[in-house]
Amino acid sequence: MKNIKRFNWLVASLLVSMLAVSVSFAQDTASAIRGTVTDSSGNAISGATVTVKHESTGATKTMTTNESGNYQARGLRVGGPYTVSISSDGYNSGKQEDVYIVLGETKDVNVTLAADDQNVEEVVVFGTAAQTIFSADTMGSGTSIGSETLENAPTISRSVTDFLRLDSRVNILNNGDAISVSGVNNRFNNFTIDGVSAGDPFGLEAGGFAGIGQPFNIDTVEQLNVRFSPYDVTLSNFTGASINAVTKSGTNDFTGSLNYQYGDQDWTRDLSDFENTQLSATFGGPIIKDKLFFFIGYEDTSRTTVPFGSGVDASVIQSVADAASSVYGINVGSTQIPSKLDDTKENLLVKLDWQVNEDHRLAFTYNTNEDNSPSVNGMGSTSFGFDSYWYVNNYKNDTYALNLYSDWNENFNTELRISTAQFDKNPIGVNGPLSDLANVEIRGLGDDGRDRVIFGREIYRHANSLATTTDNFYLEGNYFVGDHTIKGGIEIQDRDIYNVFHARSLGYYLFNNLDDFINGNVAEY
Repeated sequence: MKNIKRFNWLVASLLVSMLAVSVSFAQDTASAIRGTVTDSSGNAISGATVTVKHESTGATKTMTTNESGNYQARGLRVGGPYTVSISSDGYNSGKQEDVYIVLGETKDVNVTLAADDQNVEEVVVFGTAAQTIFSADTMGSGTSIGSETLENAPTISRSVTDFLRLDSRVNILNNGDAISVSGVNNRFNNFTIDGVSAGDPFGLEAGGFAGIGQPFNIDTVEQLNVRFSPYDVTLSNFTGASINAVTKSGTNDFTGSLNYQYGDQDWTRDLSDFENTQLSATFGGPIIKDKLFFFIGYEDTSRTTVPFGSGVDASVIQSVADAASSVYGINVGSTQIPSKLDDTKENLLVKLDWQVNEDHRLAFTYNTNEDNSPSVNGMGSTSFGFDSYWYVNNYKNDTYALNLYSDWNENFNTELRISTAQFDKNPIGVNGPLSDLANVEIRGLGDDGRDRVIFGREIYRHANSLATTTDNFYLEGNYFVGDHTIKGGIEIQDRDIYNVFHARSLGYYLFNNLDDFINGNVAEY
């Protein structure tokens, strides 16, 4: 058992920053709208009332501009549409509709109000996204991928990698599973979903995820962003890229989707038989209109392949099974090679959003994923493995995240996130429990003495178990004063790791031929 604690202090001189209002703050799970209200002469209007309304849920935030005419609304759901309304005594009101905001960026909605005594037909409202070039308006280089791209861009694998590769700095490796950024090893990325890490917590998986491929359904993702070199202290724990995904939420309308994909060898060039199926469904809507919402996403993926056969004669295989039974009284397992192998992945996401009141919003996300990948070992032109030598890699991943966004007054707001992630990887048997037999290899078989037969538990599965639990506490506060924002906070991570690995702990025995096996003459053990 190993316990790792990591503290990130975002306070004092190390991590507190005073930044001009034009600076865009990176957001892991939410976004923001900000702006400046001026009169026709360019003078700041203080005390103007600004209302930001999320049209899909009816959620509103109301604030007043400060002495510099600035306002900001933080902790907002990504996407939209939002309507920004501005009013002030002595001035015509202004409104900007169809405002959409992007994960990790801040939307500028600047307003010029005309005086009541001026004959104007409309108020000028300027809306711009945060700049994407290196300037005072950015926090480093990166790319944001919105819902429109996720819905309309072509994807064959229905994987997040199909969208991340839209940025030329991202390279997809390992048959589409591994994400390498600027040549950095894929294990050095930090991939989060609703603020919770989706990466491999132990470092054994080639793709860098906690399981076989991505542990979530792409249809449940609202937006993505990837940051390469941010100078925001809230983004850390990576040397490749920080990749953030935020999931969809329910609205006042019931919406859903259903997707089914099928493919086999008949749709490709001449290959061995296989079959791929994927079923994906989402559904969301209101529990209490304007107040409480739900969203559910489910995905079931299966890839069926035909295992490699063996060139070892059936009579040789049977002679080993008979000798093991008659001499040692053990059952070495089945001689029947399965007609197919099924790699399976099942994912379920449940999300609840509660608009407590105008000042507080609570979001809870539960994501569970189970993967199974069978391995039929020992098969080849001169080798055969009984099913006691086979195993299935079983992955189980559960994450829970609670996010609370609060406005305590017009100048101070906080984001609180409490999460836990549990990842387990344990081998299981293909046709039942793992074999308790020692690993036995018999060589010198067949007419030419080149064949070999293996039975008993695979040597690296004798004692092999992994369980990790990662608890995370994150608190961020922002104080808005004049043309500046003071930002501070704390992050605490506690990780418990239980890992057992002992190769050949059940024993390993090598025999040079069948007679040696029958007579107990061990060549190596």
